[in-house]
Amino acid sequence: MAAATIQQANDVNAKVRREIASDPRISGIALETSVEDSTVTLVGSVKSFAAKVYAEAAAHRVSEVTVVNNRLEVKIPRHEFRADKEISDAVRYHFKWNVLLPSGSIDCVVVDGWVLLQGKVSAEYQKLEAQVAISHISGVKGIVNDIEIAAPMD
Repeated sequence: MAAATIQQANDVNAKVRREIASDPRISGIALETSVEDSTVTLVGSVKSFAAKVYAEAAAHRVSEVTVVNNRLEVKIPRHEFRADKEISDAVRYHFKWNVLLPSGSIDCVVVDGWVLLQGKVSAEYQKLEAQVAISHISGVKGIVNDIEIAAPMD
């Protein structure tokens, strides 16, 4: 890599780190970043799934970044651990009270903190809302969104 390119990568790397550090929603992060062309790779660990999502969003806010490879691992602190049953109950509770989601159309399976969403909704925004609605639940390590979008029934 040419000296100018290395310096540009270092500059982008510094901007990404500053952007992540300035976001108060991201706490407990152990982060390594690398930049190649306009792609940033985030490696390390965070204390919540929400922090992982916010770290990726922060990296995307840097104008020179076009792609973010988010390889952050969610490591739940022992005092914040939740059993899979507790997480699935919380997910169902959030869905029950979310006016943007059709009642009873989405189900979940939780294994080792990973939430698998399944079911059918009538619009893309509902599929996205289901994921956003549960990303802040304590104990969630990751979300696999397998919700299908089906044509609305008359």
